[in-house]
Amino acid sequence: MNDGKTASDLIRLEGKKLLIPVGGSRANIVQACKINGVEEIHLLVTKSLFPNSDDILKLVRNLGFNTALSIVQIEGPEAGPRDCRDSILQGFREIPDYSPDAIFVTGSTLLMVATICHIFPDAELIALRGKNLVSLSDERNFSTSKEIDVNEYLAIHGLSINEENRLYMNGDLLPAPPLDNYNMEGSKLTLTWTNWDKPTHQFNKKRRAEARAIGATIKQIIDEVGIGAFNFNAYYFGQFILNTTNQLIVKSKPTIEEFRTQIEYSSIPNSLEEISIDKKFTTYKIGRLQAVMKHNNQSDASGGLRTKDQIDKHGRLVIEVENTEDLS
Repeated sequence: MNDGKTASDLIRLEGKKLLIPVGGSRANIVQACKINGVEEIHLLVTKSLFPNSDDILKLVRNLGFNTALSIVQIEGPEAGPRDCRDSILQGFREIPDYSPDAIFVTGSTLLMVATICHIFPDAELIALRGKNLVSLSDERNFSTSKEIDVNEYLAIHGLSINEENRLYMNGDLLPAPPLDNYNMEGSKLTLTWTNWDKPTHQFNKKRRAEARAIGATIKQIIDEVGIGAFNFNAYYFGQFILNTTNQLIVKSKPTIEEFRTQIEYSSIPNSLEEISIDKKFTTYKIGRLQAVMKHNNQSDASGGLRTKDQIDKHGRLVIEVENTEDLS
């Protein structure tokens, strides 16, 4: 989509040199490698994330991209503003004839971007906007913008998923149980684990162990690629997941908007898959999430199932039968 602009209005980068500061996510590397005709891509990477610069070159080559690549290693923002800035300046002093035509920027690399924009003031600034690559100066689109698929996103971060939905990093199996779902949301990949066991003391030991394994996996991923490259969801693991992970990094309960993507919200199917039943509630599987219905609301049932946009403390959608009292 180009918002009505003609082909002559679109930015073209054939034969151009791109400079990419690599921050919390490596998605912009893949996106840049998909631009047709780019002469050279220069990666500005931090030593903390890439102690060995050959690692990132290997990841890119394994994706089948053949664009000319070169790398400058620097001290990242975690070293402090002055050391980061000085490291960037020194890195480009060692390449005296280098001058990029465009700089690929992301929000996670602001300190690095500010410095390289000062060094190369004439370079075009480009960025991802949803599925599109755009110029930050005038919002023009790139004619060769292409989406990143899940496998490419995983691969550039050194990850893969097997047929059982288990995660591997650099060829090693990670401890987390199989993913329930994984999908691209904009330019970032979301990884979701969902506990489907009955919410009873009988299964708490297993749920605790799985929550610990998820927490350990998330830590390994963050240690390897940094914070911000992935969204993590771990639903229906209760307090166990909160004890093993940081709530600022991992979402433990779905939102009402997520339920709306799973069902035709105006009419919940009557043939829900039952997960468990106890004295007060029946728990159901509703799409990739869970719903719960109070028993005393079923005795005088006369219509179909409905919801009032309520989620209980466990993150389950509260449903009821039409023409009954509100759930509490």
